[in-house]
Amino acid sequence: MVIALFVIVGGISVNLLFSAMKSSTKSAMMNQIKQNGDYALAVMERTIRNGKSITPCPGTTQDITIQNVDDTTTTFDINLGSKQITKDTVPLTSSELEFVGFNNNFDCTQTSGKPANVKITFTLSPRTGTWTSADPAPSMSFQTSITLRNY
Repeated sequence: MVIALFVIVGGISVNLLFSAMKSSTKSAMMNQIKQNGDYALAVMERTIRNGKSITPCPGTTQDITIQNVDDTTTTFDINLGSKQITKDTVPLTSSELEFVGFNNNFDCTQTSGKPANVKITFTLSPRTGTWTSADPAPSMSFQTSITLRNY
């Protein structure tokens, strides 16, 4: 009777341990996704807000080019090959993550006499093959709207 009780308690303990480990792994991945998405948005927001103009604008596309105040350009691109967003070909997110839903992630609008406004939307998820859990891979959507300061 005592042995049976220990087997039952042991089985429950192991199950709880695996459940806690799975939850911890998912939480760590969600934290990484949030940090990477927030960083990418911050870099894009700072660059776009301080830009002089955006190409194409108006338009909805996978890449935009910002004319900077110092007359240089910066291009943000959703790279379909690497599934990452890049700033002048340099990835803004970890290689362990990928963008999901490549469909017009940059939407630029401009009305006469007003600065351009860019709406950015994207979803990040663990790169295919890196999420080994039987549970669905976590993902997080990001969205922001940025208005140029210099016009």
